[in-house]
Amino acid sequence: MIEKTNKDRHLRSIRQAIENNEPRLLLPIYRKIRDDLSLEIGLVMYSGKIVVLQTLRQLVVQMAHGDPERFPKMENNLEMFYWPKLKNDFIQKAKQCLTCFRTGENLKTFVPNCQIHRLPPSKKSAN
Repeated sequence: MIEKTNKDRHLRSIRQAIENNEPRLLLPIYRKIRDDLSLEIGLVMYSGKIVVLQTLRQLVVQMAHGDPERFPKMENNLEMFYWPKLKNDFIQKAKQCLTCFRTGENLKTFVPNCQIHRLPPSKKSAN
């Protein structure tokens, strides 16, 4: 991940901004949070969370999603990562997963209850 961070032009610019104390190098979306950005072991961090480069975000979403039958709360796996609109990406993943959609487990932490539409339990699970 450190190698990919060094190759990613967005994270490289963030890293340079932090190292040189030049906030003007930051993308506008990161300027708002510049006081909470840091470098640790070669990774860009935001409030102790790893800032994930764009090319790895879907992989992180997939890994954090895991198996919704065994790990029903996806948000517990998110605590170590950050990127702009992270929650939107996880909402989309949960909406695409039949188990998450049916139980509402991964959606209810991201979406107000009034917006969750659960499927009725399957006959199989009712027995």
